[in-house]
Amino acid sequence: MRRRLLRLAGGVLLAGATTAGAGVVTAAPAGADTSFIGWTTTADANPIDLVVDNAAGLGGAHPLSELDLPEDSVDFETGPLGHALASVAWPGSVAGNAGSLSGELPIPSQLAPLLSKANDPVRAESFYPAGPATATYPSGAPSAGTTTPPVAEMTSHTDGNGAQAKAGLTDVSIPGLLELQTVQGSSSADVGATADSSATGSFQSVTLLGGLIKIGATTSSASATSDGTSGSGTATTHLGEVTVAGHTVSYGTDGIVLGPAAAGDPLSSLANSLVTQLLSTFNVKIVALPQSETRQGASEQITSGGLAVSFAVPDGLHLTIDCNSLPSQLAQLNAVCHVPDEIQGLDFTVTLARVTASATATPPFDTTVGGVGTDSGFVSADDGQGATDLGSGDLGLGGGGLGETSGAPSIVGSAPPALGDLSPVSLSSPITAGLLLFLLALATGVGVALRRMVRLIEAPAAATCPQKEGP
Repeated sequence: MRRRLLRLAGGVLLAGATTAGAGVVTAAPAGADTSFIGWTTTADANPIDLVVDNAAGLGGAHPLSELDLPEDSVDFETGPLGHALASVAWPGSVAGNAGSLSGELPIPSQLAPLLSKANDPVRAESFYPAGPATATYPSGAPSAGTTTPPVAEMTSHTDGNGAQAKAGLTDVSIPGLLELQTVQGSSSADVGATADSSATGSFQSVTLLGGLIKIGATTSSASATSDGTSGSGTATTHLGEVTVAGHTVSYGTDGIVLGPAAAGDPLSSLANSLVTQLLSTFNVKIVALPQSETRQGASEQITSGGLAVSFAVPDGLHLTIDCNSLPSQLAQLNAVCHVPDEIQGLDFTVTLARVTASATATPPFDTTVGGVGTDSGFVSADDGQGATDLGSGDLGLGGGGLGETSGAPSIVGSAPPALGDLSPVSLSSPITAGLLLFLLALATGVGVALRRMVRLIEAPAAATCPQKEGP
């Protein structure tokens, strides 16, 4: 019995030491190929952002609706945890995930089955590590080797080192309100030697209010990086020509200034006075959005410049233009003359070409053990012949340093490494000091308890005094 208990105690101690020394390494979770102990990288590219609202809102809430065309967002952070979303038309996180959020809302049980399926289905969304790692919409990867791009493309991918999303659409048309040609965006986030994110967006042209406002080919990009010590970023924006009723305009904080008419545009025959009337009727505002950047230590967030076009459709709109008498070349202006009742009284804000990227990273903690000092530098490297000089500094032993003492025996053999040469210990290693101490303390406690049990078993039973019988 004693031998069994001792073997058990030895096994517990050995198991504790083995787990502390090596077993934790095999149990370590998969991670990104980086030395950072923490990071967060995000990117969002939605070249066209449409916000619809009115004075009353919806039950006092604003805005009424929001739509990103397209949406390309990625998020990759410590874990690693990754998420990528690509959609050609995204109504925002709340409306897009209404079905998933329905369980948290106080709705009648009869409606719960219907609302649970109300998530926006037009998307390609991937996750890491939960999966799927790759998603496409429509189902299946885009055809390889084709020269004609698909009408709509949505792809996303996530893995242990990053996330990517890409979406594009050839043409979008909301009659009388908005028309887009060849709009696309992409975003990515990853981590390695540095934490990086980037977003790009572009479109060939945007037409608003049935051709009243046109914006030419536009591109924008933003990228952010962090090396754990400092962050940096870059952003570029190239805005196309802006025309109102065929007239080139300049814009700024002081309003819109009409320029010369664009040649070849059917609307260019409208007089400046009529164009000014249209701008006033729809309360058209065009504002250039500056680039913005926030940098703090190792964190970087940057947003490209862009353009904001806002207009309002008055209630009961009646223009003085007799649209019935317009020539065929100006037929596209009918959309302004006959505004649908559904959009009257609404405010529209279209934000163009703004993309955002951010990155931050935290390096491993440096726990390097430094040298003892120059005055008492008694540790030095091996001289190559097996002898180690213990230093020439005065150790206060009387006379010279030990290295200068005549007749002192030399120390033969390989020298221990200098304290200043010890490698840094990263707390992101598979094993930490706290876990090691805990396992050793647990093994020691079990061993002490078993040893006490052995002693109790081996202790001789107390002798009993026989009962004395009679005299």
